[in-house]
Amino acid sequence: MSKFQYRTLLLCGMALLPFLAQGGQIYGSLTSAGKAAAGAAITVSCAGTESKTATGPDGTYRVTIPQQGRCTVSLPGFAGTPSVVVFSLDKPALYDLEASKRPDGNYDLKIR
Repeated sequence: MSKFQYRTLLLCGMALLPFLAQGGQIYGSLTSAGKAAAGAAITVSCAGTESKTATGPDGTYRVTIPQQGRCTVSLPGFAGTPSVVVFSLDKPALYDLEASKRPDGNYDLKIR
């Protein structure tokens, strides 16, 4: 293989790499105190990129994540800005979440 062919192959591979590592959707529902949390702001942070959404009237949410990997879901509208670690995959990933109030007035967030 000539140097030119090698470089061409390498450049083509590098150009395709971002498409191979694209994320997918994270979706699910958010409850608090046993009820759907309607209109709650949700922020998903992955590798320095933030994606924002809000829950619907029934507490459901859906957000598209640009890359795969470890992410943090946080609830900026809840006291203490609770968060939990999730993973963005190449296919949609379901995360049903529950925000629970602690005695100090802040919230915890967990995957149900």
